[in-house]
Amino acid sequence: PLILFFESAAKSVIDSITSETFKASGAQAGDQIIEFEGKPIAYHQDLLLAKRGYGDKDVDFKVLRGTDTLALTTHLSEDGLFGFSTSTDEYKITTKKYSFFGALIRGPQKTWETLMFYIGQFKLIF
Repeated sequence: PLILFFESAAKSVIDSITSETFKASGAQAGDQIIEFEGKPIAYHQDLLLAKRGYGDKDVDFKVLRGTDTLALTTHLSEDGLFGFSTSTDEYKITTKKYSFFGALIRGPQKTWETLMFYIGQFKLIF
């Protein structure tokens, strides 16, 4: 049996630019978006949340290019998209191999850990 684990939080690093408008802002592949409309951006999911409601608007953002911080402006699409894709290099995949009997032991352990995690999340709901 093979189990893959993903690290879910990745930086918002520009891999490729798909919009001429975004390219005209001065952004380049390899830039990391660190601020959007004055809000700090630590991870890509932070950017996705921050840009809600900004469709078809001009927005200010900052990128980290090497050691330099640059302030840029672009126009988002009607759907609120910048026009770039992110790098997947940030995702770390680890592989753990188990023997058949080892998997019989680890499977229930992982199930119990996950169940306890889910139960612990109920306090966030109530």
